[in-house]
Amino acid sequence: MNKKKMPIYVQIIIGVLVLVIAIFLAYGLFLNQTIKPYGISREQAVSIARKNADIPKITAYDIATTDVTTYSLLGENSQGQAIGVIIPKNDSQNVRTVTLSQGYSANKLMTKGVTSVVLGFYQDKPIWQVNSNTGFKIYDFQTGKELFQN
Repeated sequence: MNKKKMPIYVQIIIGVLVLVIAIFLAYGLFLNQTIKPYGISREQAVSIARKNADIPKITAYDIATTDVTTYSLLGENSQGQAIGVIIPKNDSQNVRTVTLSQGYSANKLMTKGVTSVVLGFYQDKPIWQVNSNTGFKIYDFQTGKELFQN
């Protein structure tokens, strides 16, 4: 019997392909593990918001960290009004619902360099946390007055 040996260049190609596939699998598993807590917190926040507020349609979810960490959901109530639900991380009994039209518009806070505007709490009052590449600022939800700058 004649055994044919695989040429060295074929062995190298197969080795490189196996290595590339292993790297992609490891990266995919890593990404899955890093975003899992975000998905879990979102599901919990949606559940709490639906129990405590009239918010059948949810359009946005985010996390704000000021003097307390809060989960915020933006959406519409059953009458079609734009509302926000703010849930403190460690106190799901203190859920607060705000009507967005009764506060300062988040769109007015979107300027050049701003990466996100998130509804949250600061000193137990609703605020807008404006995040940018250089830091963040906190604005009063009602008046739009700047309360804090980092």
